[in-house]
Amino acid sequence: MHELDTEGSKILRTRHATPTDSHHLILFGALSIEAIIAHGFIGIFMSPLQSLASTQIFCDLLISLTLVLIWMWHDAKANGRNIWPWIIATLAVGSFGPLVYLLTRKSTKPA
Repeated sequence: MHELDTEGSKILRTRHATPTDSHHLILFGALSIEAIIAHGFIGIFMSPLQSLASTQIFCDLLISLTLVLIWMWHDAKANGRNIWPWIIATLAVGSFGPLVYLLTRKSTKPA
């Protein structure tokens, strides 16, 4: 059963970041750095043009990140956070922006 806030909306409870979350972010960062070293920053964006399958995955990533940006916009507004650093980070480094946003997000309600 979900708890409702004063406006009748479901309350989303978030958990606090754990060392495992940071570990996953570090591993993802290492993979990203290795890809940039091997292919260059521009090369990462050229890969989706190599095949239709790669293009589909790239488009899926763009759609997903757009949805995440919309969610972050509303969440940041509701929690009094400045969204612009997170938008810039997402546009510059992809998933790192939302991942760090989630790791630094404070729970709005006690669990």
